[in-house]
Amino acid sequence: MLACWRAGVLACWRAGVLACWRAGVSIAQNYIDKVILQRKNIPQLTIT
Repeated sequence: MLACWRAGVLACWRAGVLACWRAGVSIAQNYIDKVILQRKNIPQLTIT
């Protein structure tokens, strides 16, 4: 009984961690893309 419960908790925990990690990575990529786009849109004169 305990072994089964532990296995279920571990499986849930791993799935949650993976989902959180993937969401974090996609958010970070979107943010980085926006920053890069903003930098490209800035006129070259402002870049020293």
